[in-house]
Amino acid sequence: MRALLAITARELRERWALPLATFCAGFVPLLIGLREGEQALRISGILAVPTAWTVAFILGGSVIARDLGDGRLGFFFARPVPWWTIAGGKLLAAVLLTLLTTLAAALPFLLAEGDFAGYASGFGRSLANGSLAMHLVLLLGLVGFGHAAGVVYRSRSAWAALDFLLFAAAVAGAIAIFRAFVALGVVEAARPPEPWTLTLGLLPLALVPLAATGVQMAQGRSQLRRGHGALSLTLWGGAFALFAVAGVLLARERAASPAEFEARHVTRVAGDSRFVALEASGPRGQALFVLDTQSGRALRVPRLSRPSFSPEGRHAVWVEDAPFWRLHDLELVLAHLDGPAPLVETVELDQPLPEAEVRDMALAAAGERVAVVQRHTLAVYELPSGRSLSRSTATDGEWVTAAFLPDGRLRALRRVRPVVGGPDRGVIPGFLELVELAGGVPSSRVPLEAVGHASLVSGITGDRILLLEHLVPTGASLHDVRSGRRLRAFVSEPEFRVQGAKLLGTGAVAVIEGGATSTRLRLAADDAPDRLVELPARAAYFGSELPQGRVAVGLMSEPRPGPYGTRPNLDTLVVALATGTIERRETGLWPAGGPFFESAAGELVRLDPDTGERKVVVPARPQR
Repeated sequence: MRALLAITARELRERWALPLATFCAGFVPLLIGLREGEQALRISGILAVPTAWTVAFILGGSVIARDLGDGRLGFFFARPVPWWTIAGGKLLAAVLLTLLTTLAAALPFLLAEGDFAGYASGFGRSLANGSLAMHLVLLLGLVGFGHAAGVVYRSRSAWAALDFLLFAAAVAGAIAIFRAFVALGVVEAARPPEPWTLTLGLLPLALVPLAATGVQMAQGRSQLRRGHGALSLTLWGGAFALFAVAGVLLARERAASPAEFEARHVTRVAGDSRFVALEASGPRGQALFVLDTQSGRALRVPRLSRPSFSPEGRHAVWVEDAPFWRLHDLELVLAHLDGPAPLVETVELDQPLPEAEVRDMALAAAGERVAVVQRHTLAVYELPSGRSLSRSTATDGEWVTAAFLPDGRLRALRRVRPVVGGPDRGVIPGFLELVELAGGVPSSRVPLEAVGHASLVSGITGDRILLLEHLVPTGASLHDVRSGRRLRAFVSEPEFRVQGAKLLGTGAVAVIEGGATSTRLRLAADDAPDRLVELPARAAYFGSELPQGRVAVGLMSEPRPGPYGTRPNLDTLVVALATGTIERRETGLWPAGGPFFESAAGELVRLDPDTGERKVVVPARPQR
């Protein structure tokens, strides 16, 4: 230990000017940011983290590799000290110099601000939440990678070209695996993981180059070429092991079934109800499946868009990340569902999708065409060839959704943004409009009598469309698709607030109205007075429309303990639309989309509304 500390002290003495130089440089942004009556600019604090990363990489590449390249490392091996003492002392000096240099660069700003109590509090929070540990592990990894890069560069060996190729392949592979985990919903790219979780993930990445450094010092000693070989074998062997572990985890996630998740919700149902798009969530993350409800087999798909089914239910389509060599982001995947198992094929598009986000997709009958809805583009492709048929751009707004009509026309909903007029004209408010396209060309536009920020409740293939208008008070509005005229408005009253609305297959509208002491269901049909159905005084939400003129209404009360922690206490009411009576109350069962429900035990079941029989489609997640 004494020899290790002596080597560390020697390296610190040789580089004592580095912290002093960064301390002096720290006054430059401080002086630039000083203004009379203003706070000091926080550039020094902002630059502290990238400065630490840069210094760690540079020092890692010089503390050992420079002496090795200059032939001075033999001076240390001539002494009676083991190799790990030499390597440990120099690497420890690199880490300490990185921390000292970073602190010295930020010290002028810290002294100028003078909030020492805040500094102590922030340090304590970083220590408790794992941020400090995460940065230390990252600095160790950068020091190790810097040493590896320094040795490879100074070796001047022809094998260095192979190292650079392997490094490029490793970076590309890491990006591909990360994108695969993001697409599957295991990792959320928009929200980084917790610091302690990230620390555990970074620790193997830091240990591999440090282990390679140790092997290089033990095997190569002061011989650069020999050390380079030992370092490369250890580094890329460790990288291969990490990729193997990541590949196993990725294969495990791809093979996961809906039964391994805690909660399931059906987002879309095929025409014959055999296949459904199922969203699942739980402690292991979120997932999206195409589920065969008859056999129970599920195909996990990327969470880049919800799968869409053709009207007859024999085809499905979704998007996935394209391979990097195709130089575009997304590709289509077409699944044939008319066999005993889905047959999946990737569709190469002759004109790539112009945007990286897909809002919705619509399949025509027999799956021969697909409409891809993006924010500013509505594109139609032929399947399975991938030939582009049309592309429409919303320059003054955005596309919301689209659907194919039975006669083959494409109908889309577009939101037109408000326009600021001249000095005397004011603001032209935004609105929604229905656009029909024939042969890729808009053939008609029908503005709806609704505000532009209203959201769609019903589909857009029928003669009527139901919108939810997020105003104060909240309300819903029913419109005719041919004229855009508002046929009926359902507005919150002082005693009752509109909580949800649903357009039924008959053209009638069902509205849930909640009050302080009671909840009711309003059934509004043409040429008939509204029928009010009193519901239990609990929060209610709509399920799906059931066969033979019924609708499912979910009821939510106080949470209760469940097999996976505290869960809401939910029940389902089956309401007959013709009479406005509650036919059945299913306790511990709540709507999960389509004719499917989720039980309190965590099962996904199909409910027979006549007999109340429950058929388990996906079993509950096994308790551990």
